[in-house]
Amino acid sequence: MRNMKTAVVALLLAATTSAPAAYGMNPYLFSCGKERFDKGDFLGALQHWVRPTTFNDHRWVAWARETGAVILFDAAYDAFIQDETLPRSIYEIEGADECAIEMRSFSKRAGFTGVRCAYTVVPKELTGSTASGERVSLNGLWARRHATKFNSVPYVIQCGAAAVFSPEGKKQTGEQVAYYMANAKALRDGLGASFTLFGGEHAPYIWMRTPDGLSSWDCFDKLLSEAHVVCTPGSGFGAAGEGYVRISAFNSRENVEEAIDRIRRAFSG
Repeated sequence: MRNMKTAVVALLLAATTSAPAAYGMNPYLFSCGKERFDKGDFLGALQHWVRPTTFNDHRWVAWARETGAVILFDAAYDAFIQDETLPRSIYEIEGADECAIEMRSFSKRAGFTGVRCAYTVVPKELTGSTASGERVSLNGLWARRHATKFNSVPYVIQCGAAAVFSPEGKKQTGEQVAYYMANAKALRDGLGASFTLFGGEHAPYIWMRTPDGLSSWDCFDKLLSEAHVVCTPGSGFGAAGEGYVRISAFNSRENVEEAIDRIRRAFSG
């Protein structure tokens, strides 16, 4: 493998964005890694956790093309996007094929979590830079790596993945996505009057600002010990997530309604 120097930015459709202020985006996380970026090292994961896919994708692409960075775009939640005007793929943005790798899994769309089946798009137009400045095809490097180290997904799992894209598969997964998004709406409607909420519109998660100045972990502990509700501390997604907890809509409607009631009661006093 060549000594690659290209910086890599991971855009995960799940936490807080950042990029150079010149592109009109929050520079917080970018500033944390800029020194390493200038040295050509791995920049780390910049996440968008409030409203997946509503960040300024074209600005990311423009920035990556200008700086020679490579965007790793995780589109695992594409099926949950409700607005038809929002991109499902980064390649809907002009120039992205020159600076982005897109990853897609079946874990969220079809409940494949733990089954381990996904695919990655590495455009032939995409290149990276060696330490000497030579441009190298990343598609070729990825193909070589995959052919050498990966023996493919088991056939029975491939058949299941193919079925996801059949007419009946699309119908069933569409119904499943709609069910979880209805849960997200129930969470917003049930907790919105009492708490400050974000998200739940294009992803099956609600981000709740912690009440009474609690830290993310203190709020987690309170909900766990007093309401017996499990959430995810926002600080686990990075410093920008502090002061929030994430509540998942991946559950039955009955459990969601019970969780709403318990959360309200936990903070009613």
